[in-house]
Amino acid sequence: MRKISKNLISFLMLIAITMPIMGCKSPTIPEHRITFNVGSAKEWNEAVNTIETGDAGESYVINVRNDFELPGTENPTFGNATDISVEIKGKYTLTQSSAGSLIYIGSGQNVTVSNIVMKGGVCVSGASAVFTMKEKATLEGIGGCGVLVTDHGILNMQDNASIKKNATAVRIYSGGSFNMSGGTISDNHHSGMRTGCSGVWIKDGFFEMSGGTISKNTSQGIGGDVFLEARGDFTMSGGNISRFIYIYSNSVFTMIEGNIAGSVNIGGNSIFTMLDGKISNHSMAVYISGGGTFKMMNGTISGSEANQGSGVSLSQYGKFVMFGGTIHGSQENDINRFTLHCPPTSNWVAQYGDETNILPHTDGHDTYTRHTIVGKQSRNENKE
Repeated sequence: MRKISKNLISFLMLIAITMPIMGCKSPTIPEHRITFNVGSAKEWNEAVNTIETGDAGESYVINVRNDFELPGTENPTFGNATDISVEIKGKYTLTQSSAGSLIYIGSGQNVTVSNIVMKGGVCVSGASAVFTMKEKATLEGIGGCGVLVTDHGILNMQDNASIKKNATAVRIYSGGSFNMSGGTISDNHHSGMRTGCSGVWIKDGFFEMSGGTISKNTSQGIGGDVFLEARGDFTMSGGNISRFIYIYSNSVFTMIEGNIAGSVNIGGNSIFTMLDGKISNHSMAVYISGGGTFKMMNGTISGSEANQGSGVSLSQYGKFVMFGGTIHGSQENDINRFTLHCPPTSNWVAQYGDETNILPHTDGHDTYTRHTIVGKQSRNENKE
């Protein structure tokens, strides 16, 4: 047998030591990103032109080093570039100086902003168009919509990001999606005399809220913190909403967890399902009209500390079914109690999950008042 040289033994030992061990992760290769430092509109345009003409799959960082203005645009900021990732950051302010959008994100473009103030609007339009706000990114309005998401675009709001001082903070249309896990939407005001939401307005789109706060948003007409219409879909699994939620035109609101310190208004064949969570601080916590349905499976509805009770109001063709949960006033006294209001008509339903009536029908205006009511489960899970 031939003798194996010491050099060969050393070589084989080196291979054995350095070979990946089954089940262990390989070392992470740092992501290659092209970086631009910009302090003026001219330098911004140079960076944008480079990105627009770059290769698909590239990642970029734009470090904003100064305050400056940019003209609004009606077309994607980064042109037809696809499969790109752009991060815009810096503790400075970008201000929109003309009509259009400050930033327009098109199909296949993923843009993240952090630690920057943007005064203007953002448009997110097209498949795989993604806009993410995080780490104290702030969007302040100049009189219109803060973020418009349409045609299957996606908005993500995280950390301490904020959207404020707009007519409408976020508008979701035509299959667009909004995922809110953190941040604040506040101090927005819509001056329209009819429909017009100042917070989050969903029309044939999707809104998932797992954290963050929506508060202090006002409207002269029907609106408030959240407004759903035309098959809008809203799922709340966390976070806080301080005022009003309106659900119309075949829309769906599912509350899994979270807090609403205001009221929920349901109409137009829409459905509100409360799986858990809390609604408080309003004399009429849920208002149901025009074919709207409220299914309470669990959770709590309670009054405020200001000597007001809490209740459910039914208009014609409204339906309220209480499978579980509790509704009560803030204190056990004669003022703070649960009240169910129904109109003098038989075209409404108010019953427990076992199909017994919460309130019997009479010929007059029906009002049912108790300190507390608790839901009852259905005998058959398939029955409503």
